Amino acid sequence: MKLMVHYIFSTGILSLINSYFTGFFRGFSIAVIMSFLGNTVIDHFGHKRKITKYGLIPVRSPSTHSFENSIIIGLSISFFIILIMYIFNNLAPITITVISGILVGPSHLFLDAFTQGGIYIKSKKHWRRFAIAHLRYNNKIINATTAFFGIFLIIISFSGFGIIFLYIKDVFNYLSLIF
Repeated sequence: MKLMVHYIFSTGILSLINSYFTGFFRGFSIAVIMSFLGNTVIDHFGHKRKITKYGLIPVRSPSTHSFENSIIIGLSISFFIILIMYIFNNLAPITITVISGILVGPSHLFLDAFTQGGIYIKSKKHWRRFAIAHLRYNNKIINATTAFFGIFLIIISFSGFGIIFLYIKDVFNYLSLIF
């Protein structure tokens, strides 16, 4: 997917989850910052150039496009944001910043799993490439659909439907009583 689509989709997911813990505007602002920084770091530092007979081709590396490493990148960015906010005497909401840091990487990888390049999964001490669907990263229909879905999630979080998570939490509580 295009980097802008990663920004919009991650912002949508993070703002929906953050709106459960805090108001929309604070959750949305943390979501925008985390989405921009997390996706930028994963995409710009996660591609190496491979020389082929067709020229230089960008290839994803397991250093950023694996599940574990993407969470570590997101957490380190969230701790950096908390530190910067602490230095300027304006403490960031720690809970939603850490949750956003944990989720920004997997949301990026979720979209990359649908592209031809896929993501990396460690199997028997070797990195294996995994792709759900082998779509081109610049497919206009898929990029537009994903961007609209991210915008839809932002609208839901603004509308106050983040309360849906309360019901999901109740369902898990009932299930834990049954089992």
